[in-house]
Amino acid sequence: MKKILAMMLTVLLGATAMSGCGQKTVPSANDETVPAVQSDVDKTQFIGEQKAQEIALTRAEIETANDVIFERIELERDDGIWVYEVEFIKDGMEYSTEIKADDGTVISWEVEKKD
Repeated sequence: MKKILAMMLTVLLGATAMSGCGQKTVPSANDETVPAVQSDVDKTQFIGEQKAQEIALTRAEIETANDVIFERIELERDDGIWVYEVEFIKDGMEYSTEIKADDGTVISWEVEKKD
């Protein structure tokens, strides 16, 4: 009986120890599926959210932010480049853009009628 109990205890402890030893995949810094850790970024080199909004409105030929609904303004890393993703709605149109965070260059632009 003691042998069986000792064997069961050994198996249980072994299984418990092995459960934490599985191979874990650590995403690389270039993995775009991993949310960017923005605390490691020197944001002083970037144009800022306010300037990104201004650039987006200028591209849309909208003079003021009156009646503009900003749905999203986020700093993200996309294909190794830091960008502000700006999405907003004005007069039934939905605007979506990516603006380079370092110099304000518009790198993508989409406009579509809001359903």
